[in-house]
Amino acid sequence: MQKLRYVERVTRALADVEPIVKTGEADITPEDIGVTVEQFYEQAAQERQARIDIALDAHLSQIVLTRRRKEVKPAADIVNRHRPELVEKITYWTDVPRAIVRGLIDSICRTCERMKLWGERGEEARYLVEVTALATTLAMNFLTRGRFET
Repeated sequence: MQKLRYVERVTRALADVEPIVKTGEADITPEDIGVTVEQFYEQAAQERQARIDIALDAHLSQIVLTRRRKEVKPAADIVNRHRPELVEKITYWTDVPRAIVRGLIDSICRTCERMKLWGERGEEARYLVEVTALATTLAMNFLTRGRFET
């Protein structure tokens, strides 16, 4: 209680005193801003998604097949089946926020679908190891550099 009285006493004493540091002039006003906060974050997310897609396009086709053969299944199905485990372990080991890792895994699935990538049956474990290594690398680069790159 004594501390609160001190704070109140000091606050009253300094209420009419000009600050030592002047606030200066605003270099930008709300009227000068052309986007809402929501639009700003949507644009940033779209730019981040574009950077993820570029990194994935370059590497996913080296991991899985690009054309359909006998005894194959969509690569997106292989990744999607293990999505919760991938998100959980990559988040745990990298400390990258779960939402970022989940978005990265979603992007991997979308890219596999868009590029029509296939995986041979019986090779799922190898694909998952390589996808996990790629996703972990991208997540760590995001953590340290602020962008997805390899």
